[in-house]
Amino acid sequence: MEKEHTFSKGDVEIGQRIRRLRKYLRMTQKELAEKVMISPSSITRLESGQIMVSLFTLIEIAKVLQVPVSTILAENHKSGIEAELSQVTLKLAKCTPEQRKALIQCFELMVDAIFFEK
Repeated sequence: MEKEHTFSKGDVEIGQRIRRLRKYLRMTQKELAEKVMISPSSITRLESGQIMVSLFTLIEIAKVLQVPVSTILAENHKSGIEAELSQVTLKLAKCTPEQRKALIQCFELMVDAIFFEK
């Protein structure tokens, strides 16, 4: 059981990021809870900013959502390109390893063609 603490604006923002990432991956609160091994009600309360989970649980949530912990903690502090790359990373995470490799190779070829033309 996660320890409760005083409600704060930061908790709400972290919860909203977790909800946004979870929904992007088309994952239910119950599925996330099962993968992280906490109760579905803890996910509900976390996403609404009512509780904050332990650092260990936050790391596990980040692993399941396939993002660095920093994305959950401080997404608003990213520059434009970092935010865009985070979105691309989320999309790549939904691909098979083969699809991901092919897409990255295509991207590298396009960048080379644009910036390193002879």
